[in-house]
Amino acid sequence: MIQSAKKSVRDLVSLCKAHGVENVVFSPGSRNAPLVIGFTNDDYFTNYVIPDERVAAFFAMGMAQASKKPVVICCTSGSAALNYYPAIAEAFYQRIPLVVVTADRPAEWVDQNDGQTIRQNEVFSKHIRYEVSLFRDVEDFQTIAYNQRVINEALNASTGSNRGPVHINIPFDEPLYDVFEGEDTPAKAIFRYPSHSVLSASAKEELNQIWSSYKRKIILIGQSDPNSQNEEILKRLAQDPTVVVLFESTSNLKIPEGFGHIDRYLMPLSGDEQAKLKPELLITLGGAVVSKKVKAFLRTHRPIEHWHVGEGTPHPDTYQVLTRSIDTHPEDFLNSLSINQSDSVEEYKRQWLQRKESSEKLHNEYVSALEWGDMQAIYQVLNFIPDEADLHLANSTPIRYAQLFEEGRNVHQYCNRGTSGIDGTTSTAAGFSIISNVLSVVLTGDISFFYDSNALFNNHLSNQLRIIVINNGGGGIFRYIPGPQSTGQLEKHFESHHGFTAEGIAKSFNLDYDCVSSEAELVECLQDFYSPSKSAKILEVFTPHLKNAEQLKQYFSALK
Repeated sequence: MIQSAKKSVRDLVSLCKAHGVENVVFSPGSRNAPLVIGFTNDDYFTNYVIPDERVAAFFAMGMAQASKKPVVICCTSGSAALNYYPAIAEAFYQRIPLVVVTADRPAEWVDQNDGQTIRQNEVFSKHIRYEVSLFRDVEDFQTIAYNQRVINEALNASTGSNRGPVHINIPFDEPLYDVFEGEDTPAKAIFRYPSHSVLSASAKEELNQIWSSYKRKIILIGQSDPNSQNEEILKRLAQDPTVVVLFESTSNLKIPEGFGHIDRYLMPLSGDEQAKLKPELLITLGGAVVSKKVKAFLRTHRPIEHWHVGEGTPHPDTYQVLTRSIDTHPEDFLNSLSINQSDSVEEYKRQWLQRKESSEKLHNEYVSALEWGDMQAIYQVLNFIPDEADLHLANSTPIRYAQLFEEGRNVHQYCNRGTSGIDGTTSTAAGFSIISNVLSVVLTGDISFFYDSNALFNNHLSNQLRIIVINNGGGGIFRYIPGPQSTGQLEKHFESHHGFTAEGIAKSFNLDYDCVSSEAELVECLQDFYSPSKSAKILEVFTPHLKNAEQLKQYFSALK
């Protein structure tokens, strides 16, 4: 087998193989030629080429998210590596395993006006789980052993209890394209078996006693992977007359006994009305929570205690009242909690149930009379998504609207809520769909879509990818949040008002395209949008530029 002449590359390829890393995403360059030679000449690996490094990193992150396995991203030296950073930060906060491999110039040429040479070592240090720069001159046993050890450490760190992105920087001297055709001894693999923290019997007893002493309890679940086992436990706990289970769509939970539309319940209430819903004990699971309203509610009406449960650190003090950090698998902890078997519902739970019943009734009344706009469009889109599909939501408006509606089927929802940026939604979904091999639906706004349109600039798009662009001519969220309208710069500097469409982009990348401008057209188009096709599809939904923010304000007023 032909391999790179660089020993460091042969060892990296050998160890990635030993650790079960199967997918490699390259961006073209010359300094990373040894890595291209190394990975592409081994049939074990599946290789992808994504020209835009920012897209490549999000694409790989989506693949890692879907497969639950590390994915290698590899680029040349210089600014190419810096384009990886948005996805690295997102993967860091979502704890998604990315193996970032950057080719570098020799250290003596840094800051010497040599081409494509920057201060590349430790460039991602604030958002990385492990980083190392390999020795470039690998001749003796000591340097070989060092390189092999730190590569193992990096790969183990990517999947450990604090899993996430790792960075391996490799400086290369020329020549870059020389090959090695002999037999090479496989690099020594070092496997780490991560331990799972289990609470002691005494800790479980102590926590359960405190839990049982409170009569006003909220369990709040943020962004989570689908986990049917946790769901069954939470369903049981939601039947406890002292417990309110709050969850968002990105928690991927279906709990009829719980409360899944937080903003519906809290947004219309006055401060005094919210105070009546204040918990004594708050338990949080999972990652980021979308609702700003629940954050404000819990920061203002502070519980006596807040416990965060999950493996890995740090545990976030999102509501600034954290009292216990419980480093264990949520399933183990939740199973240790006793359930109040009383048939009489506590007054606290009754208040939440009344709010839920009232808001559901008012919500249905308002939605039944909706005029055409963002809200009506997203409502219909969610109604038509097929069972078992994956739904990828863009940040800003789509993710917030999605919290208001039932989609009622087994649809898994994903969103880049680690950093909550608009970059990378389509790129992440494109990578995810390569691995999942099921229908992947992207629901995005126009600004997010155009910003990430290079996601379509590659030869690897799945024909299972469906992109729905809500085009209201700009960043609609800035008409709703307080502040931007008072500046006199709303349309130009905040909303970025425009007249662009996605049709030309679809044509450039040979994708099926359709567009609609009314509820009737949308409903008709969605009948066929998810049917099999030879390529990915884009559906552009045009909505009024000025109506949407006022409609959303009226909606929350109607829920009072």
